[in-house]
Amino acid sequence: MDHMSMKIPLISLSIIILLNVLSSGQNFMNAEDLNVKDRIESWNFELSTSGGLTGKGLGGITAGSDGKATASDGRNNCQDQLLDEETKELDRLIRKSNPARWRKKYAIPGNPHGYADQILYSFKLTVKTSKGAQIFETTWYDQSAEKTPADLQAIVKQAWKTRDKAIAKCRK
Repeated sequence: MDHMSMKIPLISLSIIILLNVLSSGQNFMNAEDLNVKDRIESWNFELSTSGGLTGKGLGGITAGSDGKATASDGRNNCQDQLLDEETKELDRLIRKSNPARWRKKYAIPGNPHGYADQILYSFKLTVKTSKGAQIFETTWYDQSAEKTPADLQAIVKQAWKTRDKAIAKCRK
């Protein structure tokens, strides 16, 4: 086999591998970046929704490691100071998570854009370390929520519980 005929299969193989990596939907980072949990100085997140019957979603919540939060029910925004135990639980879940492994999007195969009137959830986590900030973002439809990783589900469950409590306080 001459030199030129060997290059073509190698180039083809390289292109196939690259396309597989790019189409997998995974976020790839350095191994060092996967261990941010022990170096987190602060964090904040935004959980938002859109779609549904009104197109406006169900509301959402933003919160940070300082305990400050803004909750929304889709119509009203409410400022809140989280209790220490709420902030500590969110902190524990975030430090335990591995957001570098989260996909950009979780969807049902064959229906990547969701059905009419489905709720789209968007989650953005920013962690600050001594090396700077890292941002992790992901989305999913209510129908594909079970496809999200357990660590993300745990954070979202606690965040939504915190949102509901903050909104109830504001309505009093």
